[in-house]
Amino acid sequence: MELIKHLGLNSSKLISLDELSQITVISGDTPKPAATLFVLKQIENTPHVLLTQRSKSLPIHAGEVALPGGMYESQDKSLVETALREANEEVGIQSDQIHVIGGIGPLQTVTQFLVWTIISVAKDSNLLLSKNEEIETFFWIPLNFLQDPKNLIDGDGVWNGITYHHRYFEYQGFRIWGVTAKIIRNFLELL
Repeated sequence: MELIKHLGLNSSKLISLDELSQITVISGDTPKPAATLFVLKQIENTPHVLLTQRSKSLPIHAGEVALPGGMYESQDKSLVETALREANEEVGIQSDQIHVIGGIGPLQTVTQFLVWTIISVAKDSNLLLSKNEEIETFFWIPLNFLQDPKNLIDGDGVWNGITYHHRYFEYQGFRIWGVTAKIIRNFLELL
């Protein structure tokens, strides 16, 4: 947990694992319950966050940059389990490769998902990942890039014919916007 100490994360502001396990989730709820896994990893003494780019062939959020994660399924015992299952399916993360420290959330998306974020740290800097057909690619973004105010851009975007004002990041050709950018900003407020 050296990385958490290094970051100065105020873990008392996270939703505890006990609290997360007590959240009642009903499959079929609207908005639809979902969970993402916010994975931190040290690369060359710099904290990084794992992001994915979803496949362009998906029916929802095609081509968008996101944290690993997805919709709650009835076999999931908790939202933590949802995030771990989805991260395993999407990028091959095994639950024994990370240390889950708590959660943030929820945030509602315009696509009617209620997203909880599970914060975790890779136990080993050599965490190996692989992608499935839902994921175009994945990448690690330096936390200090996300912390630099000049990298947070104000702009407008159109989704489903509606113009939205939003704040987003551009990193190596990837646009990080919507709920993913909001989750990152919420996490940064805890540092």
